[in-house]
Amino acid sequence: MRWCSGLLLVLLFSPFIQAGAAELLQPDAYYGQALLQTDYYRDASQQLTLKEVQALAASSWTPQQPDNRGFDSAAHWYRFQVHPRQPGYLVAPFTLLDRLEVYWLDTRGQVVSHQLSGDHQPLSRRPDWRKRFAFPWPEQTLLTAYVRIQTLGLANNRLLLWPADAFHHFSQREARWLSWCYGLLGGLGFFFVFIYLALRDRLFLYFGGMALSVLVMSMSIAGEFSVSHWVDFWPGLNDYLLVIWPLVTTLATILFLRSFFQLDHLAPGMVKVFYGLLGCMLLAQLQLLHDYALAYRLTFLLVLTVTPLTLAIIYLSWRRGQQPAYLILVGLAFSLVGASVDISRAFTDSLEPFLLGDYGFELRFFSRHATLTGMTLEMACFALAVAGKIFQERRAREVALEQLILAEKEQKQLQETSQQQREELLREMHDGLGSQLTTAVYSARNPVTKKEDLVAELQEALEDLRMMMDSLQSPGGNLATLLGQLRYRLGRRLQAAGLNLHWQVGDLPLEKDLTPRQALHLQRLVQEALANVIKHAQADEVRFEAHQTADRNIAIKICDNGQGFSLPPMTRGRGLDNMRYRAKALDGRLEISSSTLKKGGTCLLLLLPN
Repeated sequence: MRWCSGLLLVLLFSPFIQAGAAELLQPDAYYGQALLQTDYYRDASQQLTLKEVQALAASSWTPQQPDNRGFDSAAHWYRFQVHPRQPGYLVAPFTLLDRLEVYWLDTRGQVVSHQLSGDHQPLSRRPDWRKRFAFPWPEQTLLTAYVRIQTLGLANNRLLLWPADAFHHFSQREARWLSWCYGLLGGLGFFFVFIYLALRDRLFLYFGGMALSVLVMSMSIAGEFSVSHWVDFWPGLNDYLLVIWPLVTTLATILFLRSFFQLDHLAPGMVKVFYGLLGCMLLAQLQLLHDYALAYRLTFLLVLTVTPLTLAIIYLSWRRGQQPAYLILVGLAFSLVGASVDISRAFTDSLEPFLLGDYGFELRFFSRHATLTGMTLEMACFALAVAGKIFQERRAREVALEQLILAEKEQKQLQETSQQQREELLREMHDGLGSQLTTAVYSARNPVTKKEDLVAELQEALEDLRMMMDSLQSPGGNLATLLGQLRYRLGRRLQAAGLNLHWQVGDLPLEKDLTPRQALHLQRLVQEALANVIKHAQADEVRFEAHQTADRNIAIKICDNGQGFSLPPMTRGRGLDNMRYRAKALDGRLEISSSTLKKGGTCLLLLLPN
């Protein structure tokens, strides 16, 4: 996302950086029809010759008006005088004119030079085909110019007189800026088409096709096809592209919006509206066979309807939380501003100060090529929107993949833990319950075994089984609950052994949960400690305490008042080793203290981390 943004910003601002280093044109290098005594005459018959126009009465001529003169078959005549002080050009800034003729007359009324140009004229007949409608004036002290313009399309007939040096300088800078716009559109188009060939994602194909179609339409609006060699084979190519190519661009735009916003799910009815619009545009273009001006106007109006439809889609997508939609909105705003400037330039003279260069080259370029500039910025914003959408989708896939990997790891750990717990329980059952039942079976077969002893062995095995069931039934139980179950299970056994149990359990942290394996280890450890009291201590009291220490650990203490013992002899048995093993399995620490004095007793302290 970052490198795409940086690349686009460099491409967008590089022409401004390059142009800023060049020499700025001075405002007095421009002067236009406002400084010329320009008269206007409309020849509806299209048949008048120069001599007939010269013979017209003065009342037939009117001052030139700023309104548009296009969309008709009439011939439009302009007349003015000029005092050339240096070489220069008569320039028609509007580049979409079918036929222009310029007659330069001297003070005697004789034709000094006759020049012909226009979109429909071969390159060989134009005075300077690279400059489109630029006519060099003859070297005379006083000239009268008659300009005849005839075109079927849009025509804002602004005529400028331009010194040669300033015009050449401007033309070079204009060509450089145009090349940046064309290069950006073409680069984006081919770049995304190549990405489609690699990834096979139709979104890239639709955007690439849209960028290339906008490039062709922008070049036709700028009149580029009227200065190519295609004009020698198809004189009206540029005019027909202006009417036909918007259909291609609209189709590419619809396909792009449909893929980008997933209109089939977001707004299925909007897709039908778009295709209905395409059908209307196709019907409008069929008017080319009969009336070019009508086909041009209808196509232009239908293209404008794409804007409110796109705004409706952006609103719906915003409600669905699609963040890149704001870039589509910004791009659309650029395009609308460019189209508005061109419409204003075509029908009014409100942009005349900009067109004449009173505010510098940059604004003059924008006023001449507003649609091209707007659509170039629009495609750049759309490219950023595509990059943002791909980034979001990629991030979503990465998050989903991370969650899937984490779930798989947790599942694997759960399986391993379950397997370990299963093996541990089987071992406990084999070593504990199995051993007790085996002893009970041998005792039952022994005829000298007392009934009370056999019942005690079976009762001990039954309690052991119940404690294992308690550990399995509380997989997420807390410590307080487990200790309460231990008191219930072992209390009767202690009472039967003649031991008085003092139970003191303080407030324990609720967040201290035990797994089934930890619960079983704790049960076994407490059971082993109390069993030692019953069998070896010869005590009559046992005290059980559990509380939270100052350092937030959990202390479990079991003390009796029986006979103590010396620790070194006890280390030879397995009971102490088993309890230490279980304490380690609980991540705890076991401490044992004993006194051989009378009623000194033994204390066992288990410290568990919280």
